[in-house]
Amino acid sequence: MKRILFSISFCFLLQLIGEGQKLKPRFISINQVGVASGATGDGLQMQTVNGINYKTLSAGLGVGLDYYCERTIPIFIDVRKNIFSKENTPFIYADFGTNVPWVKENKEQTWYTSDYDKGKYYDVGLGYKLLLYKKISVNMSVGYSQKQLQETRTTHFINDFPPYTRSSNPETYDYALRRFSFKVGLIF
Repeated sequence: MKRILFSISFCFLLQLIGEGQKLKPRFISINQVGVASGATGDGLQMQTVNGINYKTLSAGLGVGLDYYCERTIPIFIDVRKNIFSKENTPFIYADFGTNVPWVKENKEQTWYTSDYDKGKYYDVGLGYKLLLYKKISVNMSVGYSQKQLQETRTTHFINDFPPYTRSSNPETYDYALRRFSFKVGLIF
């Protein structure tokens, strides 16, 4: 009886090991482009995420360009969960990271200067992944995101009366730019 239980357990263990061999973690690259829309208008978004996919979960590091309101570079961690264990499936995602400003230099005015600091970035949403060809899929997603920036604007004054001194007045503005996003991309 012990031999039979041992044999069944051993066969079951070999089957699990065999299943584990079929479902190895694999490299995944998600490249997408989209539009963010909110109170300050619309802006182009481009992102690339590279990481690991295992069964219905994937996680990776992402970087992008975000032209909503102010041009920034979001750097984030992307986590995704496929709802079904199929090639064509809905999914949910969450991105968390930092937002690095890349503001245009010609935006500076002669009477003030602006310095921008990085802030937080997040994006959560849902989408659908559709197999295109072998290991290449198309994804479409809708989400809600927020990027934060801090601007320190220094205004320069020259007194019109003696002694003609120069002074400056710094002001700090905190931006929390909330918006909806629609993205389309390819998954390799």
